[in-house]
Amino acid sequence: MQNKKPSGDSPAKKVTVQSNTLCEPLVTRLDPMTRDKQQWTDPKCVIPAIGNDVAMTFQSPLFTRLLFDSTLTPVARVQFTTAMNQFGLGWVGPRSNDSAPTTHVHSESDNDTSPKRITPLQFDEPIDVEAFEGAAAVEFQLYGLPFRSLPSSRRAKWTPSVPIEIFEFEQLAKKVECVRILTHGRCVLGAAISPGSIYEDVRYMADSGFDYLCLLVDVQCDLSPTGSRQLATIPNTVEIALDAINNAGSKMKILLSANLRNADEMFRYLQMGVAAVSIDGYLASEKPIETAQAKDSYGSILSYSPPAASAFAWVGQTVSSLVMELSDCAIYAGQSCDLLRTQMT
Repeated sequence: MQNKKPSGDSPAKKVTVQSNTLCEPLVTRLDPMTRDKQQWTDPKCVIPAIGNDVAMTFQSPLFTRLLFDSTLTPVARVQFTTAMNQFGLGWVGPRSNDSAPTTHVHSESDNDTSPKRITPLQFDEPIDVEAFEGAAAVEFQLYGLPFRSLPSSRRAKWTPSVPIEIFEFEQLAKKVECVRILTHGRCVLGAAISPGSIYEDVRYMADSGFDYLCLLVDVQCDLSPTGSRQLATIPNTVEIALDAINNAGSKMKILLSANLRNADEMFRYLQMGVAAVSIDGYLASEKPIETAQAKDSYGSILSYSPPAASAFAWVGQTVSSLVMELSDCAIYAGQSCDLLRTQMT
């Protein structure tokens, strides 16, 4: 009995499976000439606006929502903003009152100087055009309870919702276009949703004309490990969302707000196709343990002073360490693109 000859398409199948690992072949990774030419060339996280050449660029595919979702002291806010700008990370939050607005028009060609602030447009909030000045993006916060009613539980605040004036499918797209006109086409437009019916929600956002979508799988309500609120499961949500965007034929990018505690987890979702991931859960887990004197006397209460700027120096150090770890992940995987190009100053 003769053994059957293997089919000719089996090697091709092996190559297909190998290419899905999103890593360079070993022969390419061992070639220093090829490696030097391919690595460290282009930024990883670039979110273009629909219909023009404006783009929001992160020097590292990382962002934070802590400046918006949690309550921080003024000193902590300054330290967080400084660290985010230093490493080219995106951050969601309102413009500081003491900072003068800028009118810099950003594009893909000026990655190092373009703003990284994402202005939140809250649920049922009147549009404040001045808040858009100097921002890289405007992000609709499509969640919450109508008329600012008090939440009945910790998770009720993040109930998926749309503004009360949106009654039909086309009306959200009209509001998106209205904000695009108000920003004179200088800002990328995004939406933050807490996933409910994930596939239908993502298709709705893609068809409404948003440039990117932030999936609130986890939210960090304060800077502590116990301050995280899980709203969905990470792998299932990301997989369904990417499938919905692909089926819609959309170029909308995905930002992932999830409780990721190390660089390996973050890099895994970046490989799947997520444009940027949040560092909120990571910062909460890396926060140093605070020690304070017991207020056992009237004198100790009088001697209390607010935390100094040095108390939050760990933020910049932690972000620097995370960026280096992500860089190691990219080099180990043999990525041919610049996953992390940061200003290590």
